[in-house]
Amino acid sequence: MITYGKAEPQKIKVWYSGTDTLKEGYALCYDYNSQTDGFNLDTDAVIDDSTVALGRRRVVEKPAVANCAYFAGVVAPEFEGFVGPGEIAIIPPGNACNIWAAGDADMETNDKKTLTFSVDQYYFKYAGWPGEGTALVLQDVDRSSTAGLVQAYLMTGEPSCGVEAVTPVAGAITSINEEVGATILVAATIDSNATQTLTGGQYIGQRKLIRGATMTTSDVVLTLTITGGTTLTIDAATEQMCAIWGNGIWMDMGSSVIS
Repeated sequence: MITYGKAEPQKIKVWYSGTDTLKEGYALCYDYNSQTDGFNLDTDAVIDDSTVALGRRRVVEKPAVANCAYFAGVVAPEFEGFVGPGEIAIIPPGNACNIWAAGDADMETNDKKTLTFSVDQYYFKYAGWPGEGTALVLQDVDRSSTAGLVQAYLMTGEPSCGVEAVTPVAGAITSINEEVGATILVAATIDSNATQTLTGGQYIGQRKLIRGATMTTSDVVLTLTITGGTTLTIDAATEQMCAIWGNGIWMDMGSSVIS
């Protein structure tokens, strides 16, 4: 006789080093620099479980620009309301679960079928690159006004490196982070061009997407070394940069505004 049980997602124990009150589905990233560079799990004493056991593969924290390539998973439901620091369980990529979303999840709409974790936040809001840190939604529910849970499948693959939203301002800016996988520009009116020089990705093979928005009066002008040209000018929602970082150069993957 075959018996069937409830399908449960995989869970792993980690140490949450922050002090925030967690919710089910919050995105967390590994604290990749939680130990000194010389720490060696094979020869060094393992730190006690009450602190930061097993170092980089054990400690998790709130997503940030510095850790955006190290997505760990989402907070398991039994740790709703947990106040850190302390040991918790997370659900890693490759599982169906609930995510904490602040965007519109829609299985029939191209740019709403996936949601990617936002850097400096715990939620999933915009669509970024597929891979670890991005979730394929499994229900239609709009969480853009009030954040809440969305059923989703945590994708596997190469790092998505998260997503950020940037509102350009006139003059030189530094708000576009090259480490982050996708930058969503927010529509704005600026008296003069917003300009920034992009110097390089965080590792060879990192993908970078900049999705445009309507810029009134002036434009967003990016200067970088890229195959096909040196500058990108963005002033419309249909314009974008799509590139991959090589050895000292951004290689174009279909940018619409290179000159």
